[in-house]
Amino acid sequence: MNATLLSSVMVPDTAIFDLLNINSQNIDRAIRVLEYSSSENDVERILFKQKEEKVYVFDKIEIQKNKLTNKIKICLRKKGSNANLLKLKSLIDKLYKLYGQDDLSQKRFALNDLLDANHGKEVCREWENTSYPVNISYTKDKAIEMEIGLD
Repeated sequence: MNATLLSSVMVPDTAIFDLLNINSQNIDRAIRVLEYSSSENDVERILFKQKEEKVYVFDKIEIQKNKLTNKIKICLRKKGSNANLLKLKSLIDKLYKLYGQDDLSQKRFALNDLLDANHGKEVCREWENTSYPVNISYTKDKAIEMEIGLD
């Protein structure tokens, strides 16, 4: 697998990395490290580190490679906090502006999402038909989790 994530011709969907403030060179370095690592599990993991700038609201960033399927994804997580609901709203609204309606025809963060979150239900959005598929969820433990597929 070629470790270069982005070609010299930028595709519009790379804006997801701009939105999250992720430096694609850091992703490329992490993927190269994964290519030369080994583990006994089906999924290899490496913590993503970016010293210069914060990766949007997330405090845990990991790149995972499934050894069985060779699929690589970025997994981002912000631990539980009441303030995460406002951050989730902002992020969903930005993703809607970037990609449009999600795969279930949902738009911006709405009152129903707020009610679901306050009642302990999971709030989810997914955009699978993009160059870099995105899934975002707000879990029962008030954490924001996001996955971006790289292949």
